[in-house]
Amino acid sequence: MKNSEALEKQISNLRRELDNLVTEDEIDYEKVLDISRKLDALIVSYIISKKDDYSAAGNYL
Repeated sequence: MKNSEALEKQISNLRRELDNLVTEDEIDYEKVLDISRKLDALIVSYIISKKDDYSAAGNYL
């Protein structure tokens, strides 16, 4: 599995977990914050991994 595919899967899993947490009756805000931070870091990693694809085509983020 390519690095970007692994990142996409991790991002998808964390988004699903975060969605499940915020629909619960009692929200664990510390857990939501922790998952949000992990999700942010993964998204940044994903964008960096895709940077070369976009810059090679002349399109910049």
